Amino acid sequence: MQYASLQFAAGTGLGLGLGMYPAVAGKIVSHGPYTTVADLYKIEGLTSAQSEVIKKYENRLVAKTPSPDYVIDRINNGLYR
Repeated sequence: MQYASLQFAAGTGLGLGLGMYPAVAGKIVSHGPYTTVADLYKIEGLTSAQSEVIKKYENRLVAKTPSPDYVIDRINNGLYR
C-alpha cells in the first residue's frame, strides 16, 4: 500500500487515486501542516464531495512533524531545483 505524508508531499505526491489531484491535493498542501489526518476535515472551503475523497484515502495518509524549513516555505519549497 502506498502512503503519503501530509507534511512532505507536493500536490502531485498526494495523487493517491481518482479525485485527489488537483483540487483536493491543492487544498491539503496549501493549508498544512497538520497534527493529525483528521485535521484535513477542518480545511476552510472543503466541499462534502472533497471530504468524501479524503475519507476514501485517509487510511493511506499520515501526519508527521514537518522539518522547520518545510514549514517556512511549504507551497514553493524549491524541491524541483
